[in-house]
Formats: sequence, C-alpha cells, structure tokens
Amino acid sequence: MSESALLRAVRDRIRLHADFENRQVEVELDEHVPPTSGDLYVLVVSAGVEPGPSHVTNAGAIDKLYNVDVTIAMRAPRVPSDRRRSLFIGLSQSFETYEAAVELQVDFKYPVLAAANAYLFAETGSTEGFIEPLKFAGVGPFRQVPAETFYAASGEIVAAVVRTIRFRGARRIQTRV
Repeated sequence: MSESALLRAVRDRIRLHADFENRQVEVELDEHVPPTSGDLYVLVVSAGVEPGPSHVTNAGAIDKLYNVDVTIAMRAPRVPSDRRRSLFIGLSQSFETYEAAVELQVDFKYPVLAAANAYLFAETGSTEGFIEPLKFAGVGPFRQVPAETFYAASGEIVAAVVRTIRFRGARRIQTRV
C-alpha cells in the first residue's frame, strides 16, 4: 500500500503542476508506454524499497525508504541513421525542459507526502504516513528503446528516446504489530 500510494501521489503532483496533460502521465508497473499514448509520455515507476536508518536497530518499528523513477519517453521521428545524432541533440533540449518541470514538482516536496499519506489513510486507516520526502538523486543517460516498448512498428530501429529522473528516500516508519 505504501509504495502504491507514493507512486500515485507523484503522478498526481506531476499532472497537476507540471506542463503535461493527465493522459500523458501514469503509473506504469511494466515500464511500457501504452499503445494509445501520443508522442510524449511520462512513466512513474517504482525504483524499489530499502531499509531505513533505524530498521535494524529498532525491533519495534518498520523503517523503510521508498524510491521512485520518473521516465520521460518521446517518440523518435523516423530519420536515417546518419541524422540520428542531430535528432538526439534536438530532443535533448526538450528533455531538459520536461526534466526541470518534473524535478521542481517532486524533489523535496512535502505536498507529495501529504497526498501519499491521504491515500494511505483512506485505504488503510493508518496515520503512520511518510515522514521524509523524496529527494532528487540524478538523471540517467539518454536511452534508445526498441519498438515494443513504445508499441511502434516492429521494423523501426529506434522507437523512442527515454530518460529517467531518479528520486530516493521517502521514509515511512510503522509500528510493528
């Protein structure tokens, strides 16, 4: 429940405050862009859970850190292989704008925690919510993805270009029962 609540809170924050349409941003557990998407799509994906600082030393509590990746995918126009370099240079400018918008809305934002905690309370009745926000942890390299990832024609060599923004460390401590 915790991970799902955090992912949905990140999705909602990006939808509400960044320059994307609602249909362009979704939690995607399989890291695939839906076939009905347009040329731009933002995937909110779990980046795993790890023990928090007091998890081992405090037997009365469950201390976990939740991580989220936000992947921006842009459909690549069909260009000859010798023009791919200039294509990526042009796309990088668009990516920088989108990355900045996402980072601004997620990095160290307590409203994301408030939304995740509201989901947790509504679904489980728990008042032991997240206590520390997600923190920006870097941006991955540009990656070319195959056709099946973006549901493009199978003959295309590069269907899309993606880049992942990493956020780490949303902390939740729960009492062991």
